Amino acid sequence: RNGYALGLSRVARVDIARAKLRHYASYAVNLGPDHGDIRFGDLDIAHCGFDERTFNSAIAKRGSPPGGRLILDRVQCLHPDNSKWLIHSDQPGMPVTIGGGAIIGGLLAVNCIVDARLLAIDAGGAHGPAANIVMWGGGSRLESVSIKGARDAILLFDSPDCSLISVSGEVGAITNGKSLNIRMLDSRLEPVHSRDWR
Repeated sequence: RNGYALGLSRVARVDIARAKLRHYASYAVNLGPDHGDIRFGDLDIAHCGFDERTFNSAIAKRGSPPGGRLILDRVQCLHPDNSKWLIHSDQPGMPVTIGGGAIIGGLLAVNCIVDARLLAIDAGGAHGPAANIVMWGGGSRLESVSIKGARDAILLFDSPDCSLISVSGEVGAITNGKSLNIRMLDSRLEPVHSRDWR
């Protein structure tokens, strides 16, 4: 009950075809230091991290340097509450690639350079100062991403040089004003706070 499901560190490469992780009190996956690329073909997480308050995420990346990429060909993550992220790194620059799936009832990433496509995000009505879908994620790229339940959330918090391609939905704000050089192509985002568009 107090542990996590899977811990990975000091490995050159790991490929996991399918993982279904349920009801771990801590984060489901713990990525430690010194790892190469870690790839999940199909990662299905539900109701994990409900007692954990440091990373507030389903996947925690601990230790520097960021190491290899985390590659999620398909991910389904059902959060226990709307204050949780899919992945939270304790150091900036963790590369994360997501090929498709859904995040239900929570947020996406902290301290990660995210390349995500074909992803549906339901932020579950996340609100408050930490309600940021991508936080400290400069250089991230979101393509064909739909967002709902985020009327009080910021899409890109302190995340400059990001690209939004065919991103749709309603958010509280696209940026917090410190996310500069945002490229938008064919995106239909509706910010609740119009200050985004200056």
